[in-house]
Amino acid sequence: MKMLLLFTCLLAASCAVTPSTPAIPEASPYAPEKSKDDQVAEKRSKPTPYYVAGGPIYSVQNFNFSDVEDMLLPLQADITADDSFGVDLRGGYRAHDHFAAEAMFQYFFGGNIDVDITGVPSQKLGDYSAWALFLNGKGYFMKPDEKWQPYAGGGIGVMTVNFDPDVSGVSSEDETDLAFRIMAGTDFQLTPQIYLFGEISYIFPTGDLNEDVSWNSIPIVLGVQGRF
Repeated sequence: MKMLLLFTCLLAASCAVTPSTPAIPEASPYAPEKSKDDQVAEKRSKPTPYYVAGGPIYSVQNFNFSDVEDMLLPLQADITADDSFGVDLRGGYRAHDHFAAEAMFQYFFGGNIDVDITGVPSQKLGDYSAWALFLNGKGYFMKPDEKWQPYAGGGIGVMTVNFDPDVSGVSSEDETDLAFRIMAGTDFQLTPQIYLFGEISYIFPTGDLNEDVSWNSIPIVLGVQGRF
C-alpha cells in the first residue's frame, strides 16, 4: 500500500513539471487574395505564348543560269546575280512547350543580274526582287522558361520573283509558285516579353523564273521578338 501511494505521488509530480506542448493553430483554408499589382507582376514574370517579330534579312540567292549559259556557250558567258537584303515580319503562337505555329512574310529588295562575256565589259541584264509568304511549324528543344530556345522546323507557302530587264529583246518576268522552306535558329530571352532571335533557312520554290532559269534562296535573319 505504501509503495502504491509513493508511485502515485511520483507520477503526479512528473506531470506537474513537464511543460505542456503549445497548440499548433490550424492553417486557414482561405489564402489571402493577391492584389492587382501582384497579379500583373506575376504575369509579367512568365513567358507568354503569343508573339510578333521582325528583323533585317541577308539572303544568299542561288540562281541557276546554266541553260542560258549553254545557249551562249560560244561567247563564254557567265551570268551572276547579287545577293539581297530584305525584311522579315512574323507572328505566332507557342501552343506547347515544344511546338509553335507562325505566319511569316519576307520581302527581298533584290539586286542586279549581270552577264560577263570574255573580252567584253560586264553588262547589266536587269534587276530582280522577290517576296514570300509562309506558314511554319517550329519544334523547340527547350522549355519556355529557359534563356536559350533553339528550334528547327519547316513551312509551306508561296513565293514571287520579279525580273525587270535593262536590255532590249529580253522580256520582264513575274513568277509565283508554291514554295517550301526548312529552318533552324534560336530565341534568346532578354525579359519575359522581349527576345532576340537568329535564324537561317533554305527556300526552294517548285517552279522556275522561266523555262531556262531556276533559283532558290538562303535567308539569314537577326531580329527582335515581342511576346504578349
